[in-house]
Amino acid sequence: MTEAVPPRLLRERGAGRSRVTNIELFFDLVYVFAITQLSDFVLGHRTAAGALEAALLLTMVWLLWAYTTWVTNWFDPAKIPVRLLLIALMLVSLVMSAALPDAFAASGLLVGSAYAVSQIGRSAFAVVGLRGQPRGSDYQPLARNYQRILVWCIGSGALALAGGLAPAVLPRALLWLAAAGVDLLGGAAGLDGGRGDGL
Repeated sequence: MTEAVPPRLLRERGAGRSRVTNIELFFDLVYVFAITQLSDFVLGHRTAAGALEAALLLTMVWLLWAYTTWVTNWFDPAKIPVRLLLIALMLVSLVMSAALPDAFAASGLLVGSAYAVSQIGRSAFAVVGLRGQPRGSDYQPLARNYQRILVWCIGSGALALAGGLAPAVLPRALLWLAAAGVDLLGGAAGLDGGRGDGL
């Protein structure tokens, strides 16, 4: 049986699939900046509550990075639409990273909205990039996984945005914790039949 031809934005299967591109390395550098900002947050909040808040922010940052890494494992950053997606995600992530030290103060809306835009926008891109897979296609399970994960990301994005709008630290933290929980659960629920196509 002949292997299915991948949709035009996906990487070819095989050895080239694991090659890291320059745009992916630049994307990773944005997250190095995010970690330095979290270090700044910890230095300014040397309490048990501050440590928990930093752990929550680190989880949110890690989720954004991990979901994007999963996308670039499948979608080819050498293709212009995928490269534009990564550039857009980098810009949004830079805004979020710059806002992290004041995430539980004046910059909460920036952090929450950046999280929501990244999670929903990236998942929607994947759904569109995989649309129209015929029944029995090798890529149909992947398309279904991204459709499921988009639904979960809409939920987590709404929670993250609500957290950014929350007027106090505790409700903001609880809403962001719920957003991270939804994304963790959504990644696990996105696994299709144990094939490993999920996060």
